Amino acid sequence: SEKCHDLNAYAVFLSGAGPTIMVALPENNMDFIPSLEAYVKTREHKWRVQELHMDLEGAKSQVTSLR
Repeated sequence: SEKCHDLNAYAVFLSGAGPTIMVALPENNMDFIPSLEAYVKTREHKWRVQELHMDLEGAKSQVTSLR
């Protein structure tokens, strides 16, 4: 968490779906991922950094006519 904030993350939180740490970043923070990848390589446990993008539209439903 501290390292992510040092790299200018907006927010850091633990996901409930396993050992996952989620980070919210400014879109223009191009240095975050390479910097975090270098940092996690120095840690005892094996971590993988994976970039995900937010879905800004959410779920959608489609209604079709039964006629």
